[in-house]
Formats: sequence, structure tokens, C-alpha cells
Amino acid sequence: MPRSASVRIHPSAVISDEADIAADVEIGPFVVIEGPVTLGPGCAIHPHVHLLGPLVLGSHNQVWSGCVLGGPPQHLGYKGEATLIEIGNNNIFREYVTVHRGMPAGSGKGTTRIGDNNLFMAGSHVAHDCTVGSHNLFANYAVIGGHVEVADRVLLSGNSAVHQFCRVGRLALLSGSSATSKDIPPFWVMQEVNQVGGVNIIGMKR
Repeated sequence: MPRSASVRIHPSAVISDEADIAADVEIGPFVVIEGPVTLGPGCAIHPHVHLLGPLVLGSHNQVWSGCVLGGPPQHLGYKGEATLIEIGNNNIFREYVTVHRGMPAGSGKGTTRIGDNNLFMAGSHVAHDCTVGSHNLFANYAVIGGHVEVADRVLLSGNSAVHQFCRVGRLALLSGSSATSKDIPPFWVMQEVNQVGGVNIIGMKR
């Protein structure tokens, strides 16, 4: 496992020999890094995080306590294949966020992808084979099912849910405790269950 002299790793952390740890990375107490995990420069991995490879994190990501990134899909057809998660730069994963890697080719894309500058608040979830763009906000316990595509600057409010295979367009907003089993076009506000609530004027102004 290549380690720069500037890497700071707590002695209680358990790190696979397959891991590739870049410069300026901080790894806190009781972290477990399992398998081929790549951490880019400037990442901060806080206590009690579990990272499972194959997993690639870009630079300056913050992963807070209790997160599990790279867990296997919650899918009865998954048989332990080495699928992947690719995560970009400057993302924040707050406490107890879970992100699952993809299903094998033929039943999925094989990769779950997350872009840059996203905030995943506590307890939010990204399922297998999802694609999440950049500058999105997943509020507490917002969840997306498998194969969901989220564009850029989307707001998923607290305790909201997006059904599998749905697409959420740029600057769309899903209200708190709401759910959608249909695509949300760009700029729309969705409320309750599949109810259109208007246009995200505030988001567009910002």
C-alpha cells in the first residue's frame, strides 16, 4: 500500500495491502479499508468508516463516522462479483451514509458513479448502478433506488425517496417525506407521491 510521509493514519485503523492512499490523507480511529480502495489527495476518513473495494475516491472527499461506501448491492441476484464505485472530488458524506457498488454487466452497469461537490447528509443512501452528478444535496435519510440517474444541482429533501430506474433532472426538487416512482423533469418540484408542486424558482435564482 503506497503511503506518503504526510499520510496520517490512526494505529487502530485496519487497512488492506491492496489500498492506494495518496498524500495528505487523514484516516481516523477504527476505520476499516477492505480490498482495492483508492483514496485521492486530501481525503479525510473519520472514525468508524468502512470502505470496501473496488472503490475509487478522488481528492478532498470527507467521509464521516459510520459511513459504508462500497458495500455489495442489496439485490438477491448479486453473487459477490467485483463491481465498482467511482466517486469524484470534494464530496461530503455525513454520518451513516451508504453507497452500494453496481450489479454485474448484463443485470446492471457494473459501476455506481458520483460526481463532484455533493453533500450527502446523515443517513442518506445511493443504491447500486446509480449515477449522481455534481452539486447535489441529499438531505437526511433521502434515498434513491437502483439505476437512478440524478443530474446536477438537485435537492432531495429529508426522508424522500426515488424509485429504481427513475431519472431526476437538473435543479429538480423533491419535497420532504415525498416519493416519486416517475421521472422528475428539470426544474420541477415534486411533492407527496408523484404530485407536481410547481417550478423550483428559488433554486434557479440561486
